[in-house]
Amino acid sequence: MKPVLLQVENLKTYITTHRGVVRAVDGVSFEIFEEETLGLVGESGCGKSMTALSILKLYPKPQGKIVEGKIVFEGEDLVRKDEEEMLKIRGKRISMIFQEPMTSLDPVFPVGEGIVEVLMLHQGLSRSEAQREAVRLLRMVRIPEPERRVHQYPHQLSGGMRQRVMIAQALACRPKLLIADEPTTALDVTVQAQILELIRTLKKETKTAVLLITHDLGVVAEYCERVAVMYAGKIVEKADVLSLFARPLHPYTRALLGALPRLDGKRSRLEAIPGSVPDLIAPPSGCRFHPRCRERLPRCSEEEPRLWEVEKGHEVACHRL
Repeated sequence: MKPVLLQVENLKTYITTHRGVVRAVDGVSFEIFEEETLGLVGESGCGKSMTALSILKLYPKPQGKIVEGKIVFEGEDLVRKDEEEMLKIRGKRISMIFQEPMTSLDPVFPVGEGIVEVLMLHQGLSRSEAQREAVRLLRMVRIPEPERRVHQYPHQLSGGMRQRVMIAQALACRPKLLIADEPTTALDVTVQAQILELIRTLKKETKTAVLLITHDLGVVAEYCERVAVMYAGKIVEKADVLSLFARPLHPYTRALLGALPRLDGKRSRLEAIPGSVPDLIAPPSGCRFHPRCRERLPRCSEEEPRLWEVEKGHEVACHRL
């Protein structure tokens, strides 16, 4: 087992709104080892992206705040760092690929400019050196004619190319951790596969650890070593990928897998999970999944289950266990 690169302990990130306090991340704990890929999965609105933004302290301010917990990266607690210190970490030691590259890339600058800025800020390169390195990075992420593309604007590139530019920008300083937040959103299936395969290839070349955020368990099965399942601001199950798919223990995990199409013809109809993710301003008492759970017990609505290790490396938060 490789050393732990990132340790998140009891992280709570709350957002103050006009309706009340949203408990977007409410006691999340997980770890990422060096050079591994951890999948963070769950439905939209369960807190996956806010968890990622909390690691880099990019949650909305002043409404958002980390009210409790630790984010220990290479022995340093990021929660205690101020904005000036975080600027030295973002892009250099921890990078992020955001969901939609069209809104993440500045439309008034050529796509290469973002890469050049990162290299000049964190690597101390001159502008001419950074421009040459930007071309090399675009070539590395398989963009054709990088000498020409580096001067083009986001609207002149396809969705797949824009996402490749984001990957090049994220990997420019060879970070120890890459956070990929739904990196294939809005891309067609063929391009999705190309982007995910590219991330996997570059991960091996640069020896970078990856936190892959997705709602697609098929992607997790193909590209991750371990997986954490998130529901309503909390982690409900953690395991290595083989264990999770062979023996899912939490009812929510089983429901997610039941909603996946199968190629072996054993399921004629996909299962739907009743209801929707609860409002995190006033989440349900007890287990937050109990209003939608077909296996709930009387105590599920009263007592919150703790995450505990059922078998080696497999942790679950469920009263039935």
